[in-house]
Amino acid sequence: MRFLRRDHSHVLSQMARYGFVSILALVVDVSALIAGVEWFGLPPVLAATMSFGLGIGVNFACTRMWVFAQRRHTRRRVEFGLFVLVGVIGLALNAAIMAGLHEGLGVHYLLSKAGSTAIVFFWNFLARRQFIYTGDH
Repeated sequence: MRFLRRDHSHVLSQMARYGFVSILALVVDVSALIAGVEWFGLPPVLAATMSFGLGIGVNFACTRMWVFAQRRHTRRRVEFGLFVLVGVIGLALNAAIMAGLHEGLGVHYLLSKAGSTAIVFFWNFLARRQFIYTGDH
């Protein structure tokens, strides 16, 4: 299980750890999405947008602690700002995919979320690895 250690910098190792972090963030995200739609009666795209924000907070904390050992930026505010910027772009992708699938094609909102999640996962990992963190020691 060496590849799960934070100091293991191989891209597949980082992607595996980021996958675990993303699953945790996704549980928070989807739980809030379901609560927003089913309990509070929010439109699915609005609920998805709000729940995505909760997920990004969990993702930042866990990514910082476990996924990447090296940072390109020493100031936490810069790191967080870039992290959020990548997340906002991911949020826009998420909303567009959810809207296209759910509202445009009539796909159930949870299936729409599954499709958007797969695409946004790769965007977030690759962009964050490239612009915020590094695989090199």
